[in-house]
Formats: sequence, structure tokens, C-alpha cells
Amino acid sequence: MTIALFYKCSLFQKLSNNLSSFLARNWTFVGLFCLAMSATKWIVGGLKQPFDSNDCLNYIPPPHEVERNQIMSGRSENTDSLNTRERLLLAALKSFGHNDFDAVSTREIVEIAGANISAISYHFGGKRGLYLATAEYMAERMQAKMKPLMESIRSQLVYSDKDGCQELLKQLIHGFVHNLLMGEVSEDAAGLIFREQNHPTDAFDFLYDKFMLPMQTIYSMLVARITGADPDAKETMLITHSLLGQIVIYRMGRETILRRLGIKRFSADDVNQIAELISALSLKALNGESYQVNQNDL
Repeated sequence: MTIALFYKCSLFQKLSNNLSSFLARNWTFVGLFCLAMSATKWIVGGLKQPFDSNDCLNYIPPPHEVERNQIMSGRSENTDSLNTRERLLLAALKSFGHNDFDAVSTREIVEIAGANISAISYHFGGKRGLYLATAEYMAERMQAKMKPLMESIRSQLVYSDKDGCQELLKQLIHGFVHNLLMGEVSEDAAGLIFREQNHPTDAFDFLYDKFMLPMQTIYSMLVARITGADPDAKETMLITHSLLGQIVIYRMGRETILRRLGIKRFSADDVNQIAELISALSLKALNGESYQVNQNDL
């Protein structure tokens, strides 16, 4: 009798320890844990503090455990996984935007995103896939900001005369300047863009196709309408690239001009003044006129 009781108590102790450890590791099998504990209660009997199945129901797994179970169970993308994917992309944009590819740590990315390390493989297949997806995500967000303005300009080009096209060019310049200098992803995007310009990878295809080419195309169309040239002519493309360079230099060479001006960052008024100045310089150049500092232009 004593041996049997000792055996039952030992069995209960062993089951309780093993199942408690298992429960802490994997919330998916909580139901099995509840069933096992109920069976143990029946075997031993007479417990002073009966097991309460509500303890299982009240157990709340930590976020990383929930995410791991979702990934391991192979669920299709739902709201939670989409949120995780976007958090990873935003974290990756910050990391890749300020560091070379080899210097970026995936563990730092998942820590910033509040995700599990397995999420990168699940959503992107690995670090390289995450980098490519980040470039595409960045290009799509920048393009989305400019798309309404670019579509509006394209629709008005059909019936706009030279003066109308000059006004449309000013609108495009203002939109691009504001997006590049004060856009929501511009702070982190610049480093990745300039790195791809110097050492292009497959990620450059996303940047070019989704943002750079549409911008260059609409810009060339306006330049051609103002000058009477062919929008697809080599000279028109070179002029377009030169005019766009006036805008890009304010982001690529931002620290230089901020130091010269004695300020730490551009204000909204600064950005407006830059856009007006670039508009005036561009239109003067396209019309073959010399530019003189005029307060009416600024």
C-alpha cells in the first residue's frame, strides 16, 4: 500500500513538472495539459487544492510565443502577420538606410520590430529577401505619396499650353522637394537609395521601375512641352536629369547646406523657399533666360 501510494505521488510529481514546463514553452497544447492534469487528479485523488482548469484558460502567452506558434503552424497571412511584416520592413528600412548590408544584424531588426527571429524567414526567406522587400516597400511608399499629383499633372498635360505646363512643372517640383526633404520615409530612405546608385543590386530595379522612372518620365514630358522638344530625345533626358539634380543635391548634400546656413534641420519655410528657388531656376533655364535674384521668385 505504501509503495503504491509512493509510486502514485512520484508519478504525479513527474507529470506535473514535465507538463508545466511543456505548457510554458508551447501554448498550442494547453488543452492537452488541462486533460493530463485532470487525469492526474483522478489517479491520485484527495488533493488538498484541486486543480482548476480555469488556470489554463486564464494563461496568457507572451507575444513572441503567439507569433512563434502562428509561424510554426503555417497559417496564411492574416491581420497579425501583415502587421508583423510591415513592422519588419520599417525596422529594416531604418537599419539598411543607415548601414551597409553586411553590417546590418537581423537580430537587431527583429528586436526593433518586436518580432521573432523566425519571422524574417517566414515572410522574406532570409536577410537578402528582406533587403529586396525593403527596397520595394520604400519605393512604393514614396511613389504612393507622389502618385496623385503625377496623375493629375498627366491628365492636365493633354490640354495645357506652354504657360500651363510651366505651372505644372512648378507643382511637380514642390511636391518632389517636400517628399524628398520632409517625407515620412525620407530620413531612412536616402542612405539605401544612394548606396544603390553607387553599387546597384537587384534592389535598384524596384527603385527605378516604381519611383525613379515614373518621375523622370513625367518630368521629361513637361520639359518637352515647354521647350518644344521630343520627350524621348537624349538631350531631353539629360536636361531632365540635370534639373532633378537640383532637388536631389539638397538631400544628398543636406549636411553641407545646413552647416552653411547655421541650422540643424530644414523648416517648412526653408523647404518652400528651396522649392520656389528650384522652380525659378528651372523655368529660366528652359526658357533660355538668365536668372537674377528676385524676391518675387522666392
